[in-house]
Amino acid sequence: MTAQGAYLKLEGGNIEIHGPGKMAFKAGMKELTGAASSTPKLPMLPNPDQLNNFLELNYRWDDLQPMVGAPYLVQFANGATVEGKLDAHGFARLENIPASSAVVLYGEDERDPVPRKKQKPNQVAGAKPRTDEEALAVLEKYLAQEHAYYKDNFFPDELADMEEELQHAGASSDLNYDFHYDDYRYADEDSAEDKEAEKNYRERHDNEGGAA
Repeated sequence: MTAQGAYLKLEGGNIEIHGPGKMAFKAGMKELTGAASSTPKLPMLPNPDQLNNFLELNYRWDDLQPMVGAPYLVQFANGATVEGKLDAHGFARLENIPASSAVVLYGEDERDPVPRKKQKPNQVAGAKPRTDEEALAVLEKYLAQEHAYYKDNFFPDELADMEEELQHAGASSDLNYDFHYDDYRYADEDSAEDKEAEKNYRERHDNEGGAA
């Protein structure tokens, strides 16, 4: 390609440029190199013997309430042991422990249990009848008390089943008792809403409409 004494010549893999005067070219220099290798810088991998091992303990009842202050004993496979008490949330975190398997043994909640539902006092407890008439009166009072309890805590169909079972068993029966794990609670365990929800029908309605 020529123009006024200047030309551009492409030949093979070469490029030849010529002009009648001074020619200047301005461009960034790009250097392309082939494949190369280098040594990567990798972070140091932790040494198992230098790890800050920890173990978290969580111990709760079946209803997920915490085992407050329950003692624990951790036995590691290397023979080391750690013992202590759980906090108010039934939790403990052990730091800098051996890197091995372990067995954890728990004790009981340190709080004193109280009845979940306050039972009505036994009206015949301590009674000492001196005559047959007094003994009969105490017995009738006891039976009335038992009748009120069953009426408050069982449905009519359950009471009917109990009565039928007694009739067929000849005044004796093997009663199947419920699992009473929730009969006891701790003073700080339930909210006011929980306690209200556990009341039976009579507890809810005795003071309504002028009833005694």
